[in-house]
Amino acid sequence: MFYGPNCSGKTTVARALGLAIRLLTGGGATSAEALALISRGAEAGRISLDSYEIELARRPRGAVAVKIARADRAEVLYEREVSGAIATHLSEQPPVDVLLRVRLADVLMVGRETRTLTLADLVTPEATALWGVEERGAIRMDEYARYIGEVNRILWDVADHELVAADGKLYYRLNGMHFDEENTAAGIQRAALIAAAYVLAKKLKSQGASPLLFVESFETALHLDYVAALLDILTDVPTVVETHSGLVLRAAILKQLDYYIFAEGTVEKDLKKLELFWKEMKIMSSLV
Repeated sequence: MFYGPNCSGKTTVARALGLAIRLLTGGGATSAEALALISRGAEAGRISLDSYEIELARRPRGAVAVKIARADRAEVLYEREVSGAIATHLSEQPPVDVLLRVRLADVLMVGRETRTLTLADLVTPEATALWGVEERGAIRMDEYARYIGEVNRILWDVADHELVAADGKLYYRLNGMHFDEENTAAGIQRAALIAAAYVLAKKLKSQGASPLLFVESFETALHLDYVAALLDILTDVPTVVETHSGLVLRAAILKQLDYYIFAEGTVEKDLKKLELFWKEMKIMSSLV
């Protein structure tokens, strides 16, 4: 779990990982994306991913110098100054090769290619193509039935609802009644999006990929009982949840999950360092 105030660098970790995946697998990236990851006021930055080291440095006229090396082999894989598209033509196998970023209303799937997926994209039969099942007919429908069945088991355990896709629309089923999105609580829809992304990650893992699920602003629209239930469920694939809520952090600690505190450009784990929580203490003291 990543905890910290806005603009402390939590989501930047996901952006850096997404860029690293694309650079190492030969996917598309741009100099603007690379430059955006270099800290304000700094001239260079570095992304470390297992044995891979990616160095980025500002150059005149909006260009960026990119150097990709494997520290374990003392081998430089790519080194060039670039303005515009970055084409590394690499085909490495990094320890994470698919990133699923659950944002507020969609999922950004970053691999060699990048796709933005809505919940509707994730719960129709065509979703099976995301993990390589493209055949039409019984094979795809059987695969889809297992997939949507698992999504609905999670959604039922968390929110006592099931999801139904019909005629290009989404409905939520409760006690035999169907409710459209306009008449379904935002928290239930948010839980459905997280559940679908998680099951997709499991499917990708079963096909030999190495996915990581990254849930941004985890607590958004979720009551604490939904948060606690989802934390218990998201266990079968590597998962990072990012939060601004001290209650969610406490839940993670009680569940003995790993946590990292982001503050003032640093990352800590020592909860006794009260200076990490000065913003929270300032606000709370003003409410007394």
